Amino acid sequence: WEGSGHVLRLEDGQVTLELRQSGGVPTEIEIGFILEVVWKSTSFDRMQAALKTFAVDDTSVSGYLYHKLLGHEVEPQALRAQVRGTAAPGLPELNASQA
Repeated sequence: WEGSGHVLRLEDGQVTLELRQSGGVPTEIEIGFILEVVWKSTSFDRMQAALKTFAVDDTSVSGYLYHKLLGHEVEPQALRAQVRGTAAPGLPELNASQA
C-alpha cells in the first residue's frame, strides 16, 4: 500500500497524517510504515524573500516600523484617523473591542 498526504501532528513519536485518499487504507496495521518527507520550500522561499526585501528596500516599511521591529527605542507615533463604515452588510455591528 502507498499513499500521500500532509503531516498534521508529531507527538510522542507518533505521526498524524491527513491522507489524500480514503479508500483502501490499511487501518489495522500500526507498525512497519515508512514515512518519506518531501521538502516543499514555498513558505520558506516567501519568508526569505520578505526578509530580503525588509533588509534592502527602504520603501518596504516606514522608518518607524523598521526600527520598532528591530527592537530599537523609538518615539511612539500617534495617527489621527477617523474610521467610518466598519459594518458589513448582513452582519451585526462590531462591539467596542473590535471597532
